Amino acid sequence: MSGEPTDATLPAMPALDPRLNPFRPDLADLRLKGSVEAARFVAGAPRRVVANAAPLKRVPRSDASLDSEILRGEVFTVFEETGEGWSWGQLETDSYVGYVPTDALAAVSPEPTHRLAALRTFIYPGPDMKMPALTSLSFGSHVALGRETTTRTTLYR
Repeated sequence: MSGEPTDATLPAMPALDPRLNPFRPDLADLRLKGSVEAARFVAGAPRRVVANAAPLKRVPRSDASLDSEILRGEVFTVFEETGEGWSWGQLETDSYVGYVPTDALAAVSPEPTHRLAALRTFIYPGPDMKMPALTSLSFGSHVALGRETTTRTTLYR
């Protein structure tokens, strides 16, 4: 006996958490090859959330419980798109894995220029806050701002 550890004496590797590591029996992130078992491994495609917010769910169903919420501008790496309008992938910000509505995602460009620091920011159809707001964005959303203009001494982008 040489004193070298055997497989029986080596400590077991901790199992990867599927909530934070993109793998399933049928599909896994290419970066996990050799660490998990899966039928196939793929490189993910980065997408940016273009909806005001998007639900992240453990299963691809609208009535499934909400695991997390993804804000506008965050990057979500897609490993699979289902035929039912869901994308399975991983959120870049906190590494959560799950399903997001595919229509809430788009190309990663343009790169956001700002992150919202107000609790809520209103989006108007034009440079005038007397117009009815189209929607609002939450604190932490990432946005790409366009040109500046002034209406009645108020600066808009």
